[in-house]
Amino acid sequence: MSVSLFSGAEAAKIAESFKDEKTQRSIWYTYISNVTAYNLQYEENQPIQFNAWESSEESFTNMHEAIRALGSLLYNAYTNAGNYFCPLHDLESLQQLVRDHEASEDYREYRYQMER
Repeated sequence: MSVSLFSGAEAAKIAESFKDEKTQRSIWYTYISNVTAYNLQYEENQPIQFNAWESSEESFTNMHEAIRALGSLLYNAYTNAGNYFCPLHDLESLQQLVRDHEASEDYREYRYQMER
């Protein structure tokens, strides 16, 4: 397993796709966890991109794409040893959001169309 680093702009684009401020804040914490996990895993010092986050207005036009990107961010919020660096309730609420969306018939149809 490897940790992929998300840019601040990528994480902000995910957050902007959700209008709920609590969800956006949870995504912010998950982004910070991603950068921290990456830095620890690879002994680097990548900065947290505050400015990219604050100035972003771009969002996914398709909620399915936003959910896929959020799932990827969540997957990369941990080190290989399973350590994460944000509140557990934030990770759990986002993981539940992804699971609920992925269980929808609409999302399954979308995935089916994408795989064809």
